[in-house]
Amino acid sequence: MHIEKNVALTAVGFLLGELDTLAVRKDAQQENVLPHIHLVPDDNGKTFQKPHAHYDLSKEEKLKLLRTIHLEVLPASRRGLLPKGPQVALIRL
Repeated sequence: MHIEKNVALTAVGFLLGELDTLAVRKDAQQENVLPHIHLVPDDNGKTFQKPHAHYDLSKEEKLKLLRTIHLEVLPASRRGLLPKGPQVALIRL
């Protein structure tokens, strides 16, 4: 049950962009993976630009995802069809 909850919360966090941080981008650059998301240094070399990733959702897409979760998953949670842990996590969303 904990694995399912963690996977679901990670997937939602990823889709909403909460897990796309500078640290993640730096790690990808150090490991030489996902070159399309590597940080691009500015002209002064002290700051970096974060390029748009192809998996980033627009604000409208994020709202649509949250509405879908609210309409499809929360009713099942309210009826008690989900285990307690994921039920509480989804209600907090």
